This record gives sequence, C-alpha cells and structure tokens, in this order.
Amino acid sequence: RSTLSSSSAASDVYKRQVFDSNVNRDMTRFSLRSLTREPLLTAALDLFTEVITDAEFPADIMQRDRVRLLQAMQQADEVAGQYARKVFWQRLYQGHPYGQDVVGDSEVIEQLTPMDLDAFYRQYYVAQNAQISIVGDLSQSQAKTIAQAISERLAGGVKATEVPKPESVTPGLEVVEFTANQTQYYAG
Repeated sequence: RSTLSSSSAASDVYKRQVFDSNVNRDMTRFSLRSLTREPLLTAALDLFTEVITDAEFPADIMQRDRVRLLQAMQQADEVAGQYARKVFWQRLYQGHPYGQDVVGDSEVIEQLTPMDLDAFYRQYYVAQNAQISIVGDLSQSQAKTIAQAISERLAGGVKATEVPKPESVTPGLEVVEFTANQTQYYAG
C-alpha cells in the first residue's frame, strides 16, 4: 500500500472526488469524477488506480458484508417489486447466466472465502478485460497517458470467456402469488 491510502491525504482527496462502482450481470464498472486541476487530478487518479488494482479481502470485513448482503437479499424477497424483478430475469433467461440474481445465490455467498474472492479478482480484474473510457477536460494525449497508467497497474491476465448467447424467449405469462398491497408488472 502506498502512503497515500493510509494518510489523511487520501481522506482529503476522497472528499473532493466521486468514486463509484456498479455490478451488472456481465460486468463491473468503476468510475471516478474529479476536477482536472492539479494536484487534485493526480491524487484522485493515484487513489482510484490503487483501489482497482490492489484489492484486498480481509476476512472480518468480508464476514460483515456477507451478513449485510444475506439480510438485504432476504428483505428484497419480501418486496413485491424486487421479487418480481428477480423472477422476471429467472423466467426470461432460464438456465442462462443472465437469469441469475446479480447479487448471487445465498448458498454460494455463505460458502465464499477471501481466497475465493481474491482468485476471482485476479482472474477477471485484469488489463485484458478492461475497457477504459475518459470524458472531460483533458487532451487526447492526457487521456491516453491516464488510460495507459491504469492498464499498466492491472495484471495482464487472460481475456474472459464470452457469455453464451441466450436462447430465444418463448412468449408467455407468469403470475406469481405474492402477499402484498401492490401489484408489480414486468414485460420484456
């Protein structure tokens, strides 16, 4: 770890920047919004790059997050809209990875170890799988330099296998019994 991540400088950088991440069915996205004024941009990019290229999975934090995630999954199954979305994807993509819940399966989550997460990270969070987009008040040369610096910090790795193409959908209607004060409809 660099001194940046362990110092108050990291806190100051973080307050002025916006870091975000999002997990979808076939990708993860990390983003940074920063002022382009120096030294703010360099400090923000250093911290952002460190976060995405030097992941750690401490067992105590993983256990805390596991408990939170399992509770959230249970609560989601009690909300009509969230449960309907889950059933919709399962029925639309039966037997395909897109039919799986984005947050995962509770039985698998209960069994995951920090070593499992580290192995997944090392296999998929590599330069061969990275797509870097930069938009803003930078020259093309600056953007290329930033992209190259991020790519160089990622392990080279092997490109992930393509997700298989889903089979054609058979039209139909699915009605799911659910005790709630609302009705939720999904069409696709």
